[in-house]
Amino acid sequence: MGHRRTVAVRALPELGGHSVSPQNGNPHNSTIIYLHGFTGNGQDYLCSDSDLRVPWRLGESYAPGLRAVLPCAPALRQPWGEEIPSWYIYATCDSNSVGNSSALEAMREQLDGLVRSEIERLSGAAERLFLGGCSQGCTMALDTYLRHAADLRLGGFVGSVGFLPSDAEGFARADEALAALLRDVEQAQRPLWLQCAPEDAEEVPWTLVESSLKKVRKNLPGLAVRKLEDVGHDIGEHEATFINDFLNTYASDCYFEDESNILAEEDEWDEWDDLDIDIELDVGPSIPGINA
Repeated sequence: MGHRRTVAVRALPELGGHSVSPQNGNPHNSTIIYLHGFTGNGQDYLCSDSDLRVPWRLGESYAPGLRAVLPCAPALRQPWGEEIPSWYIYATCDSNSVGNSSALEAMREQLDGLVRSEIERLSGAAERLFLGGCSQGCTMALDTYLRHAADLRLGGFVGSVGFLPSDAEGFARADEALAALLRDVEQAQRPLWLQCAPEDAEEVPWTLVESSLKKVRKNLPGLAVRKLEDVGHDIGEHEATFINDFLNTYASDCYFEDESNILAEEDEWDEWDDLDIDIELDVGPSIPGINA
């Protein structure tokens, strides 16, 4: 029998999604808001079918002091007629550009409210709040980070297979937000990690990613770009590894080890179903700004 542990998963009822907070009296040291990709779901990062060793799941990479907020995108009708979970509406089926500015602004407002509520939960310590995401979620989270990094003093960003949003791609005022970040010497030094797949030629083409980064490569000291070889858009476990590398570097106190909360040995945690775990589901309070 493995060590008995409890992971409480709290629902985010209005936006959709879940949050996982530190358990068993562990201190809340940092928070990450992480957005899933196009057609995905925040639950994807919690379900037992997932092999991703993300830091908010029990296992070798578990971070007891981390709070993870995993929202779900609403189903939005795309130009080709399908209603699909999406952070914004695409301009066309073969474009990553924004096609509906009103829908984008509504989503921005919701995510802004979520960011501010999580800063309150951290008692105002915004430098302990990190944003991130994958694919479309990476780009949307990066849009949120760029718009608020300087004025809220956010801790940093970690994302995979997305691109730097701009006015040219339909993210209105993104260029202005980026310029404000670049002018802020202290905030510009905070980490902005982006993991890319240069062999991705379709979903988020490397040509788009590379061109979006040209304007910041020389004047954003916190920027770190990791290129993956021999993989396409679906990067698998590289996503979780990147998140853990980031948090181990900039929020290492989330990974403390306490004798009363020791993790199972490696041979005991390979499968969720092999662990004696209780998962508690409950409905949390409304989040300001969500679906307002």
